[in-house]
Amino acid sequence: MRTTTRARSFVFAATSALLVAACGLSLVGGSAGDEDEQTRAEAGTPVGEAGVTPGTDDGAVTVDATTGLDASSEDASDTDASDAGSLDASSDAQDDCLSKCDGGTCEDGRCTYRCATAASCTAPITCPPGIPCTVECTGINSCAKGIDCTKASECSLTCEGSGACKGPIACSGAGCTIQCANNTCTTDRIHCDAGTCDVTCSATSCQKGVTCASSKCATTCGGASSCNDGVTCTATNTCTIECNGPNTCRRVSATAGENVTIRCRQMNACLDGVSASSAKSEITCDGYNACRGDDHGGIRCDGGSCSATCSSNTSDTDFCCRASACARNNCDSCD
Repeated sequence: MRTTTRARSFVFAATSALLVAACGLSLVGGSAGDEDEQTRAEAGTPVGEAGVTPGTDDGAVTVDATTGLDASSEDASDTDASDAGSLDASSDAQDDCLSKCDGGTCEDGRCTYRCATAASCTAPITCPPGIPCTVECTGINSCAKGIDCTKASECSLTCEGSGACKGPIACSGAGCTIQCANNTCTTDRIHCDAGTCDVTCSATSCQKGVTCASSKCATTCGGASSCNDGVTCTATNTCTIECNGPNTCRRVSATAGENVTIRCRQMNACLDGVSASSAKSEITCDGYNACRGDDHGGIRCDGGSCSATCSSNTSDTDFCCRASACARNNCDSCD
């Protein structure tokens, strides 16, 4: 009787073991999944909550353990918030422009004046304070009373129609770009004291010259008789002056904290001479009578280092250097 009972118990135990194994359960009461998680944990593999392993491609949702939130939802919310912030800023800028831009049009928060017909914009143009400003004087004799862009945050000025921009031009702000086409900007000197200034003058334009006082100033006088009254630059960093037409830039004076570059490349360019003072100055005189300065001109230089290069047409140009280091190439010494 006892033997029969023990046999029945053995059969029952074996049958139970087979059923447990078929159901994926361990004999100690855990599931096969639990053993897998334990194995991964011991191997240092991260295990997500609710048995989900982060980083898998089986459609599982990655959950931030600190917040309990879906991480992808958080990223989407951040993107939506950023887009909304950009839209709000753009809307605010446009509203600000609309409240200030008297007589112009607002485009993405920028005040724009377009003077496209002959003799248009007869009153002085004053850009509003604190916002970027664009002035386009493309009509013949347009913008005759001048342009004041000294209070705008940034400026872009274009004088293109023949005889345009005969009045004074002044520019400030973070940056200013001024472009004067042939026979424009003729009656008053151009003044720029923006953070960076970029002035371009074509033939017979900017005849009263250019004065620049900024961090970085670049002036290009690229046509005959442009910048005829000369160019003056005072910059904390760099002055770059290009006089690339005959009779341009009658006199050039540049002082900068880091670098001065002056190029006088046509007949009678920089005729009354060149003066430069900087940590490093580079001067080129290449054109008949360029940098000649018969009375008190020539090339005068001081500061850290100064190099001057003269062509065969300007070899008798005086190079008077008082810098710590001087380099003279084909120029005449004033000593």
